[in-house]
Amino acid sequence: MEYSEFERGMAALLEREGFSPGGEDGFFAEECRAAKLFYRWDGAVFHVTLVSPGADGGEAVATLRQRCDALAERMNFRHFIVYNIVAAPAITPELTELVDSGEEYFEQPFYVINYAVPLGEGRVGINKRQPYELSGMKRIIRAASGHGGGEPTSAPAVLPASGRDMYSVYAIMLIDLVMLVLIEINGGSRDVETLLRFGAMDITRFVNGEYWRIATAAFVHIGFAHWLYNMLSLFIFGGRYERLLGTGRFLMVFLLSAVVGNFLNSLFSVSSVLAGASGGIFGLIGACLAVTWITKRRISGLSSYMLAVFAVVGLIIGLADPEIGNIAHFTGFVTGLLLGLPVAYDYNKRLGKDDRRQVADDA
Repeated sequence: MEYSEFERGMAALLEREGFSPGGEDGFFAEECRAAKLFYRWDGAVFHVTLVSPGADGGEAVATLRQRCDALAERMNFRHFIVYNIVAAPAITPELTELVDSGEEYFEQPFYVINYAVPLGEGRVGINKRQPYELSGMKRIIRAASGHGGGEPTSAPAVLPASGRDMYSVYAIMLIDLVMLVLIEINGGSRDVETLLRFGAMDITRFVNGEYWRIATAAFVHIGFAHWLYNMLSLFIFGGRYERLLGTGRFLMVFLLSAVVGNFLNSLFSVSSVLAGASGGIFGLIGACLAVTWITKRRISGLSSYMLAVFAVVGLIIGLADPEIGNIAHFTGFVTGLLLGLPVAYDYNKRLGKDDRRQVADDA
């Protein structure tokens, strides 16, 4: 394999992983003269990938290290991880020395991992004192060199932004806030009669004809803390789902999951009055999980693993308090997952067509 082919493969895979290319006229201009540079940030951690055909990568690392303080001050980062990838036709003494110079993992805020890549051999050299795999970089390198068996799987690619807004999420948050204020000034959210007057779920009233309660209960909350927790969750999960797949699919998942969760929870709950949007929110977590699972990609940084952890932790917390509608959480999650699967399959099919069309356009 030629170095230019490896470099193009790395550029394509890194950009799919959320890395942006550095330019020769930007902040990384000096480093870009020594190596191809790609960067991304996750919270307070800044990731830089350098790809070079020889010792030039070391020069870029040295320049980057000298400017670590300037980067930290300008961009407010506390840790820097540099993936220094040096490719050559075969293992040389210089490549061996580069690998052996690896530092202990995270001994300092500026941390460098050196990768030696003998092109065409299907292996990646890395110091034993350093992590075997970090951010899926070793799999990316192997895929770019033609020995990875396809796209790396440990760090799923980020789904492309749709350009949609999340107006429905904001509207629901505003409606719920207005409802909470009205409830508080008209008797308080801890008063059962007040909650029922504003639409909380009660199975006896439901079977007597007040069927609308199964939906209105999702817009009623018991106290500010209950409202705040649910609205933060709605913003995180609902916002991502609406921006990716649109208002119609978002409302379908949120409302149906809330309705199913509220109804089944009211049949088995020890509480006589039920309220809250958590069934719909767990449905959105399930729908997001369906998308990340089927597409093998993240939604704005959320992977399948992270979504599964959110769901499990939420259910465990619900088990600790009998007043929490855990049945609504579980059934809402399952409903959202089932509703999300066909949408995710359809989206993945369209995504594959877009990827193939992009490859054809680039050829």
